[in-house]
Amino acid sequence: MKLVCKEFKVKEFLTIIPIGDTHYGAKEFSQSSFDAVIKRVQEEKDTLVYGMGDYLNCGTKFSVGAGNYDDKKVPEEQFNDMIEMLKPIKDKIIGLHSGNHEERIRELTSFDLVKEMSKRLDVPYLGYSALTKVKVNKFNYTVFSTHGSSSGCSPAGQIASMMRLQPLANADLYLMGHTHGLSTVSSTYLDINFKNKTIDEKIRHFCLTGHYVDWNGGYGEKKNYPILKKGFPRIRLYGDRQDIFVSI
Repeated sequence: MKLVCKEFKVKEFLTIIPIGDTHYGAKEFSQSSFDAVIKRVQEEKDTLVYGMGDYLNCGTKFSVGAGNYDDKKVPEEQFNDMIEMLKPIKDKIIGLHSGNHEERIRELTSFDLVKEMSKRLDVPYLGYSALTKVKVNKFNYTVFSTHGSSSGCSPAGQIASMMRLQPLANADLYLMGHTHGLSTVSSTYLDINFKNKTIDEKIRHFCLTGHYVDWNGGYGEKKNYPILKKGFPRIRLYGDRQDIFVSI
């Protein structure tokens, strides 16, 4: 697990936008949806981006279904194009996580596409998971992020997979991709305030970070998976109070 520590001075809040499960190169990839998130990141001030993995589809002859025959571009082209598409926002990227689709190439060749992508963009490589200490003005937040894994297809199953991250790390915000779900839930817990000698209520936020893949004519339709909303969440870490707000 990687550890990242960042400090930001903001007027009101820091915005976090996780980007992952783009599956660039797949015939189902939605260029318009992806262009929209890049544009939003460019326009938003005080914005931080987490790369959540599965940026590329990386179909091979060993992949499920028709594999490489379904992809519109070969992995090398996918890799080079994605670097160019991320360059305009690279200064806002806190780091890139590995995804299971990029892992296909590493398992076959030992070449880690995401590590090399991180190097070329000059951003941190976050591997499988990371804990980030984010200080916004004088307030500290902890973020646990991972591409994730799940066999659940239903919204309830996907959320359950995300909630299982809680025993791995103590965090204020949990970010997980992989499922293509775009949703958020929260849980309240009690904690001792040693300074004031009180019991305080605190909230943990859990967020599935979305996708950029069309359902019609693709793998989702073939497997009869639910039609999931494309796009991204926007998370605010406030600098004038200890508070997190998540919008989908």
